[in-house]
Amino acid sequence: GSPHQPRVVVIKKGSNGYGFYLRAGPEQKGQIIKDIEPGSPAEAAGLKNNDLVVAVNGKSVEALDHDGVVEMIRKGGDQTTLLVLDKELERPHRD
Repeated sequence: GSPHQPRVVVIKKGSNGYGFYLRAGPEQKGQIIKDIEPGSPAEAAGLKNNDLVVAVNGKSVEALDHDGVVEMIRKGGDQTTLLVLDKELERPHRD
């Protein structure tokens, strides 16, 4: 399969939250997963640093800003489902 297949990551919230941070991606496109805490629910769920968040709980977040994405994750309650693209495998390309 293509390395660009999105994957679904289901994270159950722990006592300290999910254990990851979001940062705006390059050229401010989308939100990128950063600073995953060792032993956190995010790590256990298979989330990776630099994953690009495409959707939260089944809804596309590509048009949302940082606060919008964070709000959607909060609304999910004790569990959140992220659709992510693994950015580590991408090669830079020139248009």
